[in-house]
Amino acid sequence: MLDDLNHQHEHAVLAGSDSLRFSSTHRVGRTGNGTWQYIRDRCKLVLKSSLSDNINNMVEYNTSAKKKQMVKDVQMFQQLLTELEFEWIRQWVIQGKHHKKLHPYWEKPMKFLVQTFSLLHSWNKKIKDAMEESIMTKRKSPTSIAMSEDLFDVFIQNLEEQEKLREAWDKKLKDPVFNTMPDKMKPFDISILHQLDINSHQLRKWRNEFVVIVRGEKLKKKNKTGRAFMTKKEQKRLSSNWEKMKNCMSKK
Repeated sequence: MLDDLNHQHEHAVLAGSDSLRFSSTHRVGRTGNGTWQYIRDRCKLVLKSSLSDNINNMVEYNTSAKKKQMVKDVQMFQQLLTELEFEWIRQWVIQGKHHKKLHPYWEKPMKFLVQTFSLLHSWNKKIKDAMEESIMTKRKSPTSIAMSEDLFDVFIQNLEEQEKLREAWDKKLKDPVFNTMPDKMKPFDISILHQLDINSHQLRKWRNEFVVIVRGEKLKKKNKTGRAFMTKKEQKRLSSNWEKMKNCMSKK
């Protein structure tokens, strides 16, 4: 009758006098994702990664194994960037300065999260600059800069997800309801949120040029379809859909 209620709730019974007993049911709160300890530890893990040591010297990723490690590190810190911005920082500022004043405990934790976010965003810029440099350098010497299609792909996929979420937040913040609220209740600004200027469309152009340079002239003839603009996942999806279409056509 209670289905899975007991998996999500706990029951407590307090014995009073011989004739009285008090019982209550409490919903179980998760202690994993979404806690300060959880996000703090994730930040520390990323800040201690190999990328932290080598972000100022991208040439360190000059072997196949190191390139793969870089892709893993970039994926990890990009996921953290997304979580920090949309699950913590934006959720904090949208509640206004009065809410911030009422919860002084969160001042230091949020300061740490904003600082971490700002640092990770500077990593974004350095990797973006390295990608642009790889295009210019490979025109002269195809082996001088360590880059890979996988690095472009993981960057593009995460940035596009972040761009979609920002569009949704921009739409949310334009809601007329905010005009009816006292200033102290309105969302407040954090400067770093206005400095997120890395564009995934530009990265797709660089990816295309990178692939053409690395794979040579043969790809230029095939590139009319724009496949080099696509990530590997998108190319597989396209190929998969094409096979399905051919099967459907053959059955007809």
